[in-house]
Amino acid sequence: MATIDFFCLIGGNSVPYVDFMKKTCNVLESGHHKILWKAIETIYTGKDARRKIQKKRSEKSKEFKYIDSITDRHKDASENHAESLQLILKHVKSEYVIIGDVDIAITFKNWDDWIVKALKSYDCVGFQYRYHMFPSPQFFCFKKSLLKKRELDFRPKTRQHRVVKYRLKDKEEAKLFGRRVGATIVCDTGWRLPLVLGGCTSYPMPRIFGNSPKHQLPFRNARQKKYCIQTNSPRTMSEFHADGKLFGTHMLASRVYDYHGRFATTWRDRISIYFKKEYGIIL
Repeated sequence: MATIDFFCLIGGNSVPYVDFMKKTCNVLESGHHKILWKAIETIYTGKDARRKIQKKRSEKSKEFKYIDSITDRHKDASENHAESLQLILKHVKSEYVIIGDVDIAITFKNWDDWIVKALKSYDCVGFQYRYHMFPSPQFFCFKKSLLKKRELDFRPKTRQHRVVKYRLKDKEEAKLFGRRVGATIVCDTGWRLPLVLGGCTSYPMPRIFGNSPKHQLPFRNARQKKYCIQTNSPRTMSEFHADGKLFGTHMLASRVYDYHGRFATTWRDRISIYFKKEYGIIL
C-alpha cells in the first residue's frame, strides 16, 4: 500500500468544484492506497469580466485538511496560483504526490493504482501542458524523491504583475517546448517545467478537445454539443487519455463560472453520462 498526498488549491467559489472532483476520485479509487486530501487556502485576485470574486475567501471544504494559506499581496491570478503551488512543495510528506486543479474530474477506474504503477517507470505523469510534453499543474503527479533531483518551479514570467510572452531562440528551446524556433509562448503558470525537468522521464496524458474524433466524454444531444463546441471554445472541457481511455477532464476557468450555472452544469452532466454508461455509477 502506498501513501499519497493529494493537494488542491481552494479559494473563491471553488469549494463545490473540489468536492465534486473528490467525489469522482472516491468512487473510482482502488482502495489499495491511503490518500491524504490536503488543501492550501488561496485567494483569487484581479478583475474579472464575468464575476467579481477577486480577493474573496471561500467557505471551507469538509473533505480536505487545510494545511496552509497564502496572504493577499495584490498579485494577478497566475502569480497567486504559482505562489500557492510553491507552498505545496513545503508540505510534501508522503512518497507519492498529486497536485490537482479543483475543476478536474477523474474518470478512470483504479486511477490511484495506475498512478503508483506509472511512477515506477516515469519521474512524473499527469495532464499534458499546452506547450510541451510534460505534465501540467492542472494534474501533476510525482514521487517525493523527485524534489531531491529537481527544484520544481511553477512561477510565471511576469512584468509589473502581468504574464509576458517569450520567443524561442534556438533549436534546443524549440525541442523542449515542442514548437518551432521563433515561436512565441505565453509564460503562464508552469511554463518553466521543461527547463526544470529536462532529462527527466514523463508521461503526459494527451489533451483531447471536444471537437476531436478521439473525444470520449459524451454529449447528451446535438444541442449540448453545439453549446460546448461553438458557443464556447472546444478547448474548454478538455479530455486527457491514458492507455487509450478517458482518464480525466478539465472544465477550465472555474473561477469565472458559477458552479450551478449552465456551463459548469453541462460539464458535470457529460461526466455523469459517462459514469453511468461506463461503470453503472450514478453521481
